[in-house]
Amino acid sequence: MQRTSISMIALAAAVTAQDFVIPVGFGNASGPPASSYPVARVKDRNADGIITPDEMHAFCTTLPTQASSGTNFMVDGRYVWEDGNPVFYFCDSEDGQVIRGEDSNHNGEIDPSEATVFFRFGGSQSGGPLFSPDSLAVYRDTSMNPPETRVYVALDNGQPSSQGYTNGIHRLVDANGDGDASDPGEQSMFVDSSMGLTVPGLSGPVTISLDFWRTLRVLPGGKVIAFAKGLSIVGVPIPNTNPVQYTYPVQPEMNAWYGFTDNAGTASPEVWFNCSTLNDLPMHPDFDDPRSATTSLFPNWDVQDASTPATRVNWQRFCDVVAGGGPNGEDVYYLGSSYRTNAEGDNNINGDKVSGLIYRVVDADGDQEIDSGEINLFFNLSTRTYNGVAPIQIQNQSQSTVTSLSGQTWAFSTAPSGSVNFVWENGGSNDAIVSMFDANGNGVIEPTEVTMPFEAPLGPNGYLPPFSQQFGPYFTSLVGVGDLEMPGPFGDGIETVGDACPHTNGIKPLMETWNGIPQLGNLTFEIGCIRSLPNLPAFIMGDLRLRSTPLVLAPLLGQQCLSYLDNPVPIALTFGDNLGTHRFNAQFPNNPAYLGISLCYQMALLDPQVTTPVTYVVSNAMKLTIQP
Repeated sequence: MQRTSISMIALAAAVTAQDFVIPVGFGNASGPPASSYPVARVKDRNADGIITPDEMHAFCTTLPTQASSGTNFMVDGRYVWEDGNPVFYFCDSEDGQVIRGEDSNHNGEIDPSEATVFFRFGGSQSGGPLFSPDSLAVYRDTSMNPPETRVYVALDNGQPSSQGYTNGIHRLVDANGDGDASDPGEQSMFVDSSMGLTVPGLSGPVTISLDFWRTLRVLPGGKVIAFAKGLSIVGVPIPNTNPVQYTYPVQPEMNAWYGFTDNAGTASPEVWFNCSTLNDLPMHPDFDDPRSATTSLFPNWDVQDASTPATRVNWQRFCDVVAGGGPNGEDVYYLGSSYRTNAEGDNNINGDKVSGLIYRVVDADGDQEIDSGEINLFFNLSTRTYNGVAPIQIQNQSQSTVTSLSGQTWAFSTAPSGSVNFVWENGGSNDAIVSMFDANGNGVIEPTEVTMPFEAPLGPNGYLPPFSQQFGPYFTSLVGVGDLEMPGPFGDGIETVGDACPHTNGIKPLMETWNGIPQLGNLTFEIGCIRSLPNLPAFIMGDLRLRSTPLVLAPLLGQQCLSYLDNPVPIALTFGDNLGTHRFNAQFPNNPAYLGISLCYQMALLDPQVTTPVTYVVSNAMKLTIQP
């Protein structure tokens, strides 16, 4: 993989180390060279701004499936925090199911035993793939006692599934906390075309009568947002016009984002965001509406399809959320489109370029709506200036200047660390992740604030693991993980042991490593901890072996606190940074006498709010075996 410019690397390293989980289509447990694994993880572990082949891993190798093909077709993924740990939920449209995965042993991967079926809708009635669900949104409701996880899932199957489930948005609730929503009463229909839900339209109430929900997300306050994707609109020729003119029918409720307030399982609908004229809904006031005489700040997103005469289409389907990501802690929403510029083109009905535009919404009043004046153009790679925001140029991995997007943009995701990211066909052959970070906080991305941290690399025989050697990754979604939210994945000689007891904020501190593996001559290797409380001290405890049975540390520490070391000795005092990260340099001299020696570590971390006699919590443990 070739590298980007030094200035771009320096910026990326100064801001955050990128970490992405990538659901992959056509994946299965056989893996490379013939297949891709179903979910990959790419993480910039050394924070140099580039994700190299050694930083690519299989996040999931084996996922449960009853599909006759044995294939997982992963089309969307999200994660929420449950009991101090991030828990991932994925759509598998091959088998019509939602899969839950939790890295319980904290090795940076979802092991086969850590992946379960959260809910199964079943295949098609004919026995083949359902090719649905399309998207999901996950919400952890901490107002409940105990907290419960709700998963909203979009089905668009034409016929009921083999288990009898019809199209619409389904509501799945893990009410009893057993890790699935398969128990009686935990599944219900939240939104479908038979409910007669209506919203105000331009000429009266508009009924939601179709169920093609392309993307679901959920806002920090619990409101579900859903993009209703319409069909392509084919114009009807106007008689006796030369050149021929067309009238374009509308699909009254389609091509718009809806918001649904969840009232104990009953949906209350609203138009959340609309920048299309291909419906009978009011346009957001900050966007041009060619149906009226007004001209607003931003162009509408209806494209005059370049591949089919007199055809219009709208693909405003990208949205993601950063809770508390605004300049004063407001929630922030990012919006974008996924036009296939080598198919539809990217000229809207006014001739404006609309591919390569990403908008930011700062929810200033916290009402979970997009009010006039709350939206601005965040990223402009369209070749045209809009509302004073000039287009920028970026460099791709091969050092070529990119002035506009071409091909397909496949996936879109923010990360809690503040980055905004999408997957792009880099030159039409190698899919790449484009990442933006507003380092100067002015709400607009400048050329130095956008990088390409990852491009699917090629080796001498084709694409590299964890992807199929011949076909490479089939990107369907992207999940941005927060900086230092998950440990690993780890290389040779590194083994995670046990679990951690959570801080009083409910988060578990975990052991982590940096700068390679424990091998002879590695003088820069570091061991430490992530997810601790910020700016507080901790002790690194060391030993040469683990206990055969963990020692319960209650009543001095909490009930969940265990010691995994046989005879722990404090070897260092560290101080956490603003993120609660602790790092200690563990050098390995180039002396063959140390080969194969094992070293074990665990951390004791100060928590002033703990009410036990000793005001510390402990991490999980880690065993290092020195490699050649």
